Amino acid sequence: MRIDSVQPTLSMFPSGKSEPTSQETGMAAELASTEVKKKYTVEELVDKFNNAMQENQTHIKVKMHDNMNAIMVTIVDSSTDEVIKEIPSEKMLDMMYNICVKNGLFLDEKI
Repeated sequence: MRIDSVQPTLSMFPSGKSEPTSQETGMAAELASTEVKKKYTVEELVDKFNNAMQENQTHIKVKMHDNMNAIMVTIVDSSTDEVIKEIPSEKMLDMMYNICVKNGLFLDEKI
């Protein structure tokens, strides 16, 4: 068999076919007919998430890392105020900042 005789099959549909099936066409129409989602602020999303997580006695805190201007999410146990998880971890962001400073990626003054 020659390599140039093989035709690649490219498909953008889950069924693997070059044309959508009737089920895929129906799903696309259903998605197109749904209402436009409301855009929330960060504060609204945090409040909504914390309300949902009250039964687990946890809540989240969202803050900006001082140096990297990256968003950090902290999951906290409500009863003990113990940090359960940081996403991304503050130590990792500190390390990334230090690497960037050492490599000269951040310039604080004009030379």
